[in-house]
This record gives sequence, C-alpha cells and structure tokens, in this order.
Amino acid sequence: MKARDYIDVRIHDLRMAIDQARASMERRLDGMNEFRDSLKDQSEKFASREGLYNLERQVQELRVTGGSAAGRAPFIDAILKIGIGLVIGYSLFKLTS
Repeated sequence: MKARDYIDVRIHDLRMAIDQARASMERRLDGMNEFRDSLKDQSEKFASREGLYNLERQVQELRVTGGSAAGRAPFIDAILKIGIGLVIGYSLFKLTS
C-alpha cells in the first residue's frame, strides 16, 4: 500500500469517527435538553413562596373568623354572583336561539 493510499484511508476513518462522535454528542445534548425542559415544566408547577404565604395568610384569616357570618359573607356573595350570572346567561341563550 502506498503512503498516499494509507493517508487517504486514515483520513476517511478519522472523518467517520468524527461523524459518529458528532451524532453521539447531538443525541446526548438532545437528552440533556429534554431533561432540562422537564425540570422547567416541573418548577413552573411548584407553588411560589409568595403564593404559599398568601395561602397561609388566608387560612389564618379563616381561623380567626372561625366560620362567622363575616367570614362566610364573601363566599356566599361569590356563589350568588355566579348563580345569577348563569341564570342570566342561560336566559339570554334561550332568547337568542
């Protein structure tokens, strides 16, 4: 085998090795990106400190009111508003159809 042929074969082998390494690295990076995206999705679903603080404050307020009428009034008010809105929406829907 001539030196020129030997060099050509070695260059070809090295290029193939580089292509295989590149493909392997791309698969590895794709896997890392997938893992990173799943961590990002998971962290977005976690409660924030501020949200937990607000929730704790609301629970404390409910404990203080002890289920008194003042504590139930906003809840009853919200239920009434939703109910009235549903009745009006249903009535308008029936009138237009």
